[in-house]
Amino acid sequence: MIFSTGLRIATIALALLVAPLPSDAQPTVKVYRIGYLVNSSASVEVHRKSAFIKGLRDLGWIEGQNVVVESRYAEGNPIFFAILVMLAGYTLLLPTRLSLLLLVGAFIGIRQQVLTEEAYLSRTYGEAYRAYARHVGRFVPGRGKLG
Repeated sequence: MIFSTGLRIATIALALLVAPLPSDAQPTVKVYRIGYLVNSSASVEVHRKSAFIKGLRDLGWIEGQNVVVESRYAEGNPIFFAILVMLAGYTLLLPTRLSLLLLVGAFIGIRQQVLTEEAYLSRTYGEAYRAYARHVGRFVPGRGKLG
């Protein structure tokens, strides 16, 4: 009986020693994300975006600390990109088979139109257009570049 009482006390003491002690963790700061979506190139939007960031800073939002601004630009085909974004928003707002079919059909049609225009521009402007198309994405920078 004494052995079992001593064993119980030792087990409880050992459990208390190895139990995690409460510690002061750094408080987690919520970092908000802002999407900066424009239908022009990054070079055109430099001044507007910097003014936007400055306005956020004036309101107490510091990029990288409590807010992250993620930018997306439509450098290659801004009008087609805007149409696809609008239709995607419509599909999310009214998620039906018809709206999904409309989005998919628009994407296929716009892609065919873009390929036709790229072929025309390549024939008309030659290497100057191909050099431009190698570093600018079709809809989003870095995506869908010509090879």
